[in-house]
Amino acid sequence: MQLKFVMLGLNFLIFSFVLKAQKIDTLDARHLFIEMQHLHPGLRKYLVYSEDSVSRKRLGVFIWERNILPFKTDAKSIIIKRKWYSYDSQYLVRTIESVVDASTFLPILHHSAATAMHRPAFVEHYLFTPDSVYTAPIISQKKFQLSLQQSVYNWELDLETFALFPLRKEKKFAIYFYPPESATLPKCCEHSVE
Repeated sequence: MQLKFVMLGLNFLIFSFVLKAQKIDTLDARHLFIEMQHLHPGLRKYLVYSEDSVSRKRLGVFIWERNILPFKTDAKSIIIKRKWYSYDSQYLVRTIESVVDASTFLPILHHSAATAMHRPAFVEHYLFTPDSVYTAPIISQKKFQLSLQQSVYNWELDLETFALFPLRKEKKFAIYFYPPESATLPKCCEHSVE
């Protein structure tokens, strides 16, 4: 009788250990775990700010408007438009348009224009292929090309991308996010649901 309880206890410990060692899903073009039915067209607004961890002073207050344009279920691409408004001394306005593949959510195009008081507008226009990201020389104000080792997701679409994850308790994801203006190769970032 006592041996049965010890065996049951040992089995429970082994089962608990297996549950804790959760598999990490890698999100890229080869392993599609995204759930596109969670992407809903429409305008969403956010108040975003930075806070100094020591002084608790709030810096860089922005209003973000993110608009997923209506698309058909058989669409080849999806357009997401965003505006960032800063109400600090520079009154920055940044408009962004991103085009993503409708079946994988991988980026195709990223266009950004920023204006601020007493400064000329700054325009960036990035194009994505499976193995590189580069600027369009006719539109973009800077010349840029970066070879990629794997498919990447646009970091500037983080809120929309996270909504596509199959979120469940204790689920872990590894994803290659890339901010379009970065000259550094993207690293795999791990995200988990607590």
